Amino acid sequence: MADTIIKKETVYRISRASLYELKDHLISCYDLEYIDKVLIGRGKKLIEEAKRTLNGYITYVRNKKKGIRVGRCPVSIFPYSLNIAAGSTI
Repeated sequence: MADTIIKKETVYRISRASLYELKDHLISCYDLEYIDKVLIGRGKKLIEEAKRTLNGYITYVRNKKKGIRVGRCPVSIFPYSLNIAAGSTI
């Protein structure tokens, strides 16, 4: 069981690194003028929300692994939505 939790935590860290990579791609898209200022702002906001959510979940899993009493998991399955306007692209 502990081995499974360690593997899961590694996957969550990789996911966090992917968020940073996504942010780099978003900035590159903006620099190349593929997206406008509004869309990069929305993208960065979503990435920051996802990062906070993922960090909270990593902390929850880490505390559970250490045997620290934890309450209900702080992460819902879909904690946020994109709310992209019609015609917008990401």
